[in-house]
Amino acid sequence: LPYPGDPAFFFSSTPVLVTRTLGSRLELELAPRVMLGEKFGVSATFTQRSVREDVFERVDPSVFGSDTRWETPAHSMQLAGVAISYSTLAGFVRGKSRLPLEVLLAHERVLAVSGAPTPALSRDRLEVRVYPRFPRR
Repeated sequence: LPYPGDPAFFFSSTPVLVTRTLGSRLELELAPRVMLGEKFGVSATFTQRSVREDVFERVDPSVFGSDTRWETPAHSMQLAGVAISYSTLAGFVRGKSRLPLEVLLAHERVLAVSGAPTPALSRDRLEVRVYPRFPRR
């Protein structure tokens, strides 16, 4: 057995040159947003993501083994999420705010997956967007 300092410990596989053909990807998102007053908003998202199979082919099939072509399975995923936002853009345009920015706190969760083993996903995201060249009236 190789020991942790031995290079064979890290490089126990043989490099093989392959070509890769990526399958098509399609993502559709529906994201309605409702403003609550001038600064706050609430939004929801629904995303449908579809991925076709990727194909890997060995360039030199005589290297070793009989497998010269591998495919990753096609799969699809549906996600849903909710978000709250704070924006000073409208106030900045009218001269009531000093800094044009948006802050978004979002939560997203996988609803369904088909075709491939995809890990369950729940994601929380905080976005801060500052617009330094945003125009005033």
